[in-house]
Amino acid sequence: MASKACVVNDIFDPGQDFMYGIALKMNAANIYRKMMKTLVNQQVQHLL
Repeated sequence: MASKACVVNDIFDPGQDFMYGIALKMNAANIYRKMMKTLVNQQVQHLL
């Protein structure tokens, strides 16, 4: 039972979820920036 409780604590640890959420948001922001950069570059190339 002790090991099961430990696993539950790992899953529902709010600190871990918070850090994971921040990591996901930062990753999403990086991907979004890269996508915007590529889109802008493509637009510029069409104009030239």
